[in-house]
Amino acid sequence: MMHWITPVHSPSYRPGARFPSTRLPWKLHPNRIDEAPEAATGESAQTSATPASLPRVLIVEDESVVALDLMLTLRQVGCTVVGHALSGPEAIAEVQRTRPDLVLMDIRLQGEMDGIAAAGIIHTCCGTQIIFLTAFSDEDTLRRVKQVPNLAGFLLKPFSKQQLQAAITAALPRTAPL
Repeated sequence: MMHWITPVHSPSYRPGARFPSTRLPWKLHPNRIDEAPEAATGESAQTSATPASLPRVLIVEDESVVALDLMLTLRQVGCTVVGHALSGPEAIAEVQRTRPDLVLMDIRLQGEMDGIAAAGIIHTCCGTQIIFLTAFSDEDTLRRVKQVPNLAGFLLKPFSKQQLQAAITAALPRTAPL
């Protein structure tokens, strides 16, 4: 089996270094997963749709463990993960490059641009639907989220596979399979 994660080139990365939190200098590569979802998770995935017709989802999450869990869950519910971004500017570039049907966006990201600001730019350039995933539900965050024009949903972490699937189903056009 191939590796799930590869190092991101950054000045803070040192081979063998220990990191105190889940904010690791790693980026997922969904195209490098070479086993079936049921083999990786022990659960059966939906197989009725062809890969070309599966909803295409971009993950924007700076915590690699959370992003990996999202990737596996999305595959279980019948989505294709087209990429993974760690920061706002990287998310904008990935949306322009991959043209996903939906973006799952964390609000607090690496760098100065947060997920809410990135979502506004993504709406302006591409109009892609956004589902926010966050552990923060303070009044200021909720006020800012409500102003995002392409908001398709909002999930508080931790959330279940069923909650994620319901949010994705509601966000996608009625003709898209899931």
